[in-house]
Amino acid sequence: MKKSKYKLKKDLVVQQVNEEVFIFDGETSILHTLNETAADLFKQLKKGATFSDLVKYLVDEYEINQEKALKDTKEFVDKLMKKKLLIEKKPTKSSHA
Repeated sequence: MKKSKYKLKKDLVVQQVNEEVFIFDGETSILHTLNETAADLFKQLKKGATFSDLVKYLVDEYEINQEKALKDTKEFVDKLMKKKLLIEKKPTKSSHA
């Protein structure tokens, strides 16, 4: 399973209202809305969750199977990356030979 790590775009304004999360990107002046499940995943990303962590979170919290969790996580991450709200961290190369 992927151990990809991510970082959120800087300077996003995030506000939770009930179960939804609103993300305002001041650079593009676009307001994004996340439903309850996406909001939960977003909170996990803010805590530094990897792709694998997100999948496990969905399986544990929503009691869905691994296949659906993988599909849903990939879709969620892909959407955030396409909207440039999420950036995949590149692994740092070790200077050891």
